[in-house]
Amino acid sequence: MSLYSIPFQTNLLKPEASVGNSVKSNADNFSALHRDQKGKVQNPTGSITEFLKTELIPSKLEPFRKHIWAIGGKHAAVPLNYQIAFGREIIAWEDINLHLVWNGSGKIFIKPLPRFLLDSKVWREQLNSPNPYNPSPTAGNTRQMAQTPPSQGNAGTGQSQSSSSSPEADYLRSCALGFLYTYICLITHESDFAIAKEKKLLPLRNPREGTEIDWDDWKRFSREVLSQHSHNNTHWRFQRGELRLSRLNFFSRFTQFPLFTSYVRGWRGYGSLVRDNVT
Repeated sequence: MSLYSIPFQTNLLKPEASVGNSVKSNADNFSALHRDQKGKVQNPTGSITEFLKTELIPSKLEPFRKHIWAIGGKHAAVPLNYQIAFGREIIAWEDINLHLVWNGSGKIFIKPLPRFLLDSKVWREQLNSPNPYNPSPTAGNTRQMAQTPPSQGNAGTGQSQSSSSSPEADYLRSCALGFLYTYICLITHESDFAIAKEKKLLPLRNPREGTEIDWDDWKRFSREVLSQHSHNNTHWRFQRGELRLSRLNFFSRFTQFPLFTSYVRGWRGYGSLVRDNVT
């Protein structure tokens, strides 16, 4: 894959609409608001880089990289119809740190596919890194990348960073490529496609008109992404499929400070607490 390339050609979204003499901004495909790493509610256009980092970088998983072999198998994500057959309830959760994490209560959390990842303009301007991703940085370095403030030149402008290379840009693109790859693995059959629409995992083609993405378009899109896919340019988390919450909680309790802090906290009863920490 060319390092500058967009990983697909098929446009799953509505054609870019003109407003007067200008083309609508790619920010129209961003969420209404977002929470930054400190939990403060922000406008995505205030800092597009910061927005993309919170949407795409699984920074909470970085401390567990050396234990990942025990948390999830090194295989592609299992299609949605298999997830249903396994008895798992699909829960849409807008947190990249919980994407494809399953618990002992029979739930699997899946982050819905953001509209902006289907926008070629976003790939050209914000996810277009000229350098290959190094898949073997230290955990400390990757945590620093995930927490590095966006460059001042991009804040609030929406301008491209592709003209200059940085480890942060390479890292962000590797997360975007990896996350997109999980979706073509999750939706491989028409039955998967129907499940994804039912669970609101896919964006509408045209929200104003309520039209949906077409199955034939999705097939073309998936084959294009697969033809461009390379593990060498993909973040290490997305080289694995489903992750087990009980094991994430186990390693979190004994490796993070303060001790005995779970990866995810908050249970309705003792039964779910035991299942998510022991099973």
